[in-house]
Amino acid sequence: DVLFSDVVETEVRRIEPYAGKRKVTLQKTLEPDVHVKGDVYLLKRVLMNVLKNAVDYNKDGGEVAIALARSGTNAHLTITDTGIGIAPSDLRRVFDPFFKASTSRKAVYGHGSGLGLSIVRQSIEAHGGSIQIASEIGKGTTVNIYLPLFA
Repeated sequence: DVLFSDVVETEVRRIEPYAGKRKVTLQKTLEPDVHVKGDVYLLKRVLMNVLKNAVDYNKDGGEVAIALARSGTNAHLTITDTGIGIAPSDLRRVFDPFFKASTSRKAVYGHGSGLGLSIVRQSIEAHGGSIQIASEIGKGTTVNIYLPLFA
C-alpha cells in the first residue's frame, strides 16, 4: 500500500529547483488519499523520470501540469508539458530501449541513455498499470499513467 498522493507531491517538490533554473512552472492538482499497490522506490523513479523529461524538453518559461485523481479502479496521473513535442514517427518508439527521438531533441538534450521511458513502462506494467503518451510538435506532450488503486 503506497500513498501515491504523497509520493507525487514529494517528487514534484524535489524537481521544483531544477524546473526553476529553466523558469518552468509546475502546476499541480492532486486528489488526496490516493493509495496504489506497489513499490514506493520504483514509483518515485518513474515519477522523477517523467517529470525530468517534462522539464528537459520544455521551453524556457514553459509549464508542466501534474494532475492525480481516482478513475474507476485506477489512480490516473497526467503530466502535461508545453515543450517541443515528439514527432509522430518517434512517438511509437519512445518506449524502445536505447531509442532517442529525432536529432533536434538529441542536439539539445543528448545526455540520456535512451533507457528512461523503457524502464518507466516496465515499472508501471510490473505494478499492473499502463502508460500512454500523446504529443504534438511545438505544442507539448501529455503522459497518462494508470495504476490500480489499493482497495
